[in-house]
Amino acid sequence: MSAVLWQFLRPYRKYWIGAMGLQALAGVATLLPWALLALWADQWMQVGQFDWWPLLIIVLVMLLGVVCQTLSAYFTHQMDVMVCFQLRQQLLDHLQKLPLGWFSARGAQGVSHLVERDVGALHQLVAHAPVDVTHLLVLPSLTSLYLLWLNPTLFALAAVPLVLAILGFKYLRSGAFRAVGAQRDQAMQQLSDDYGEFSRHLHLARQYPEAGIQQRVTLSAQQFNQSFSRWVSKAGHWAAIIQVVLSQPWLVIWLLLSAWGLSATGVFISLGDVCAFILLVRAIASPIQAMGHAGDALRQAVAAADRLQQVFETPPLFEREAYDVEDSKLLGVKHRSPHDDDTEASSVKVLAQGQLQVHQLCYRYPGAVHGLSDINLTVQHGESVALVGPSGSGKSTLLHLLARYMDPVSGAIWVNGVPLPSLPETIRSASIVLLDQHPAALRVSVEENIALLCPQASLEQVQRAARWACLDEVIRALPKQYQTVVGRDLKFSGGEMQRLALARAFLSEAPIILLDEPTSALDPATGSRVQANIQHHFKHQTCVMTAHRLAEIGSVDQIWVLDQGRVVEQGNHTSLLAKQGLYAQMWHQQHRDNMIMEDRSC
Repeated sequence: MSAVLWQFLRPYRKYWIGAMGLQALAGVATLLPWALLALWADQWMQVGQFDWWPLLIIVLVMLLGVVCQTLSAYFTHQMDVMVCFQLRQQLLDHLQKLPLGWFSARGAQGVSHLVERDVGALHQLVAHAPVDVTHLLVLPSLTSLYLLWLNPTLFALAAVPLVLAILGFKYLRSGAFRAVGAQRDQAMQQLSDDYGEFSRHLHLARQYPEAGIQQRVTLSAQQFNQSFSRWVSKAGHWAAIIQVVLSQPWLVIWLLLSAWGLSATGVFISLGDVCAFILLVRAIASPIQAMGHAGDALRQAVAAADRLQQVFETPPLFEREAYDVEDSKLLGVKHRSPHDDDTEASSVKVLAQGQLQVHQLCYRYPGAVHGLSDINLTVQHGESVALVGPSGSGKSTLLHLLARYMDPVSGAIWVNGVPLPSLPETIRSASIVLLDQHPAALRVSVEENIALLCPQASLEQVQRAARWACLDEVIRALPKQYQTVVGRDLKFSGGEMQRLALARAFLSEAPIILLDEPTSALDPATGSRVQANIQHHFKHQTCVMTAHRLAEIGSVDQIWVLDQGRVVEQGNHTSLLAKQGLYAQMWHQQHRDNMIMEDRSC
């Protein structure tokens, strides 16, 4: 069992021990009625008198066994619910501290598989394994001891099919079958991934059949069929033989043949002994059979626990000792309330200033050849900065580093003269707002979606932010207007989703605003209006944005030109044009392209 899982299970040891104790008692209560029934049958045959009280005792003992088994299952399932709840909570806390590259390497499917399937797969390990193991140890052991005491010779013969079944299950768990099982699981996972891609990109699969999306799904299905067939052909006949050996008809036939053979050799076998063996040998076979069936689920649960262990062992973003911001004039922490007129609203700590310094910053994604290298920049509070350059030059990566979605390989970022990792998480998240290239919306009302960064904002403030983002008219045209639930009542287009995220940023009082191509999904006219609102609204905040449309950023204070992970030019629009460098080339190229488009439209 992994160390992480045991850490979560340790507080519930009493549940586990209690459940195992109850299961052991249930095992005894399961065995005792059949032993009493065999004894009662022998007495009845010898004395010839029928008494009801032994049957009453048998019924009461059986009821006790049912109660104990029910309570045992209740305790383990309660433990499973509590452990999985705490595991999901701590997993969420840990995932929030992991660098962005960790998520990029796994994708949304990988993360959801981890949180949903892997945690859910622990059910077999937590809720069933304790009682199953206890059941497997207690009931067969006690039954074997009783039958051995009752008739050692008949027990030796009765144990033959049971021992063969145990050896068969052990053989199925050996390395000879483990590789085939792993190939089957891998093929199943690949089939699931390819089906997921096919369903997400169905329009591409139909529009571009030569792209191979459908072919990959077909190939994955064929590979899974082959892997599953290999697994069945190699392990199926063994599993079928084991099931036959442990089946009730075969065990009864084997016992009757054994008893007849012993009687033929002169060994006395009473009717009570034969009845006891017929009734109780199944008590040995059933737990063995159950553990055989649960083997796959248990193996998957152990594998899921190992994967979760690896996640918890993944180092989070480097945490320095939190800077003392209470009395620091350097940071200038202030308390703000989302409502200016709401004195009872809980205040939020944010930085009063937003100065940024980047010193010899280097970063490279795992497995990437190129990355950011030797970035040295300074942004004073209240300045607006645009990051421009060819695609793949590192603009978005630099924004993610400034927001501390990940840490640099080397170099440092300071906010108001303090290292970024030293800022407490609550202050950092309230003081630095990043608008990503691919914004998302929650399944709540439009008003709540816009007010995510400022939950106490009034409807009037939300509407004003929507007007700045050129989204107010779109929302007012909806039947429910600002109470429309996103994802249920409507689905925003890409441009509308981008403006929704911009409205959130407009509502924020964070001193540092980071915008990753804030107008990329907007038409030129709307993009120009939104860009003008950005310049006006964030004039008292530090604003760093990436942009491809150079015509929209001519009024920013600084323009940093990146190429292949380095800052190759720095200045304002006029000075960069005068340098006749990369920025000037990009500017003139875009100007020519715009002229061509205008000519074609005419």
